[in-house]
Amino acid sequence: MTEVREMLDGLDEEQLIHIIDALMDTARRSEQCGMLVDAQKKKITAEKVMEIKRKREEVWMQRILGRGREVTA
Repeated sequence: MTEVREMLDGLDEEQLIHIIDALMDTARRSEQCGMLVDAQKKKITAEKVMEIKRKREEVWMQRILGRGREVTA
């Protein structure tokens, strides 16, 4: 997981969504061609990328919420 995270550090959220979509599309094609193991690998990778994206968003929201509290306090 750390290796995937390090490789995705330079990408923004929009690029991550494109990666996730592409992985899921190719996973569907692999399933249609009977390449079930390949499809499963792509789905797992897409899930990992989505998890990284969610964690980034969570950190981003916490920063925004933290700044809002400091200003109003």
